[in-house]
Amino acid sequence: TFCPWSFEPDELVPTPDLPTNGVLGAYHDIDPSEGGTIEYTTVGVAPQRQFKVSFVHIPHFDCNELLTTQQIILYESSNVIDVIVTEKPSCQDWNDGLAVIGIQNATGTVGYSPQGRNTGVWSVTFQELWRFIPDGEPNYVFEWLDELGNSIGNTQEITVNPTETSTYT
Repeated sequence: TFCPWSFEPDELVPTPDLPTNGVLGAYHDIDPSEGGTIEYTTVGVAPQRQFKVSFVHIPHFDCNELLTTQQIILYESSNVIDVIVTEKPSCQDWNDGLAVIGIQNATGTVGYSPQGRNTGVWSVTFQELWRFIPDGEPNYVFEWLDELGNSIGNTQEITVNPTETSTYT
């Protein structure tokens, strides 16, 4: 639906003043009700799938003649995030033309933004790719559970031999 569009030049990633627990791919005020398409798809096979969200020729709010095209890709298992911006002009008439690219945690206390793409006035006329790669040990546990919630394995593939219809998660 709608998220907060107004932010200040000094609200730099990380900050709880921008959407938290988020991927801010060329985050600025857009108006999809005026045109363009927003599409999403999942490609590949688990555990190496990619979830892709594409914003194609989306008008800027209050500057409908200006269009943004970008894509965000989330990589399963590796937790790598790509932000690809093909075009993003700057609408100086709305929120002073501010935009940001970045990621941040649920509290807005840890986040990352590419140099020159933190909160500010900027535009993209030639495709840019920004990749966010996790650093350190994974912070998740892989585990198979039976219908009673009992752990039955911790590998990505498991062989089971049920004697009746069963559900595994």
